[in-house]
Amino acid sequence: MNNFNKLDEMIINFKKNVQLSVHQGILEHLMEITEENKRVKIKKIKEEMKNKKSKEKIINFVNESIEVFRKLTINTHGNTDNPEDEKKKDEVRKEYLADKEIYLIVDFPESGGNYLEEELSRAFGQKLEKSISWDNLPDENFIINESDDFLGWREPANYWGLVFQLCQFIVYINWTNQEKVVIKNNLFVNCLILLDEIFGNSVNYLVPVRHPAAIALSKYDNLNKNRTNPSNDSNIESYIDKITTEWEKYYLDIARIVLANKKIVPILFSEIDEFLIKLFEEINFSGSPTGLKLLSKEDHNIYQQEEITKKIQKVELLWDLNGIDFPIPKELL
Repeated sequence: MNNFNKLDEMIINFKKNVQLSVHQGILEHLMEITEENKRVKIKKIKEEMKNKKSKEKIINFVNESIEVFRKLTINTHGNTDNPEDEKKKDEVRKEYLADKEIYLIVDFPESGGNYLEEELSRAFGQKLEKSISWDNLPDENFIINESDDFLGWREPANYWGLVFQLCQFIVYINWTNQEKVVIKNNLFVNCLILLDEIFGNSVNYLVPVRHPAAIALSKYDNLNKNRTNPSNDSNIESYIDKITTEWEKYYLDIARIVLANKKIVPILFSEIDEFLIKLFEEINFSGSPTGLKLLSKEDHNIYQQEEITKKIQKVELLWDLNGIDFPIPKELL
């Protein structure tokens, strides 16, 4: 790898499904790029690639990431249970993750995941680059399936690209000496088994839960604020049904996955601040939650609609079968 003459081609590539590329947020960290504008960032990255010192830094990081990747993906003679292979994987976890607490937020959109991430980042004193912390690592193109199905047990579209980005993340949090890390991605639902295999006992899954009708109403209102781009759904009920069906599928997918690590914590939208207060006390953080804005949607007479209730109950039942209490949203907040 030290003699790799095409490092530029490996890195400066933002096409979909490019395998084993280096994440942009990692490059921003290594090159100490702080500009906010995306185009300026990419221009700066290309300029820094001509800098010998920057190249050496990147090569060292890539070499270490590849070594972690090699150990975590080792599969001698196709035998998934080879003791020596498992020993090498455990060595990586012990070296890189033994002293880490990683919080992965698996949230359906508009469920409070952004607020939860911001508050935990503040409490942890987290210093992740924005290109890493905001739904960008792993890159969504490596997670999302070609179909519309959100089935957590399916192999992601670019499996090896995803694994390599997770290896970069492991190396990155060690290079930056971060012990507590939180990262949010709506698409984590597509790769929970892989995440559990890589991070093991170091990871906690936080799953915010909001009433699907409240999510639909919020999204519908946001879509129609801009009159030049109105929602295609002229009927509010049909839009609520669409979002509720997606919501049901999302949380059923989580429940179907049997993880070795059982640290799945569902958090009711209206109780996120209560959760934060308790966690802040546990980690001796003296601050208080900023305060989640709760806007009542009681003017819409939809909470008791039979189809919505059935879908919520179906999710609750499957979670219960897996030994996890699913919090039922009682209000349209």
